[in-house]
Amino acid sequence: MNLMIGIAGILAIGGLYVLLPVFVHTYRSLRGPRVVRCPETLLATVIDLDARHGAAAALVGRSALRVRECERWKDHPAHRDCDQDCIKKVGVATAESHALLM
Repeated sequence: MNLMIGIAGILAIGGLYVLLPVFVHTYRSLRGPRVVRCPETLLATVIDLDARHGAAAALVGRSALRVRECERWKDHPAHRDCDQDCIKKVGVATAESHALLM
């Protein structure tokens, strides 16, 4: 029983050692305002990405970006359901790409 607990502890620490840096790096790279071109109006607008969601997706090797807040949504709440095509050019690090950098 103690051996199994020890192995589980080692795996948990090892997982944190690998996954935590990926999460933190991706979170930091996604947080903060970004200026993008709105595909609907073709004008520059400021967006904030959902950094926690993007970082959690990077842990499993996925790129899952979504807009948390958009400057246009303040004036036009109906646009909250837009396609969010503005994020197609925003990149995100995945666990695999982060491992290649180390």
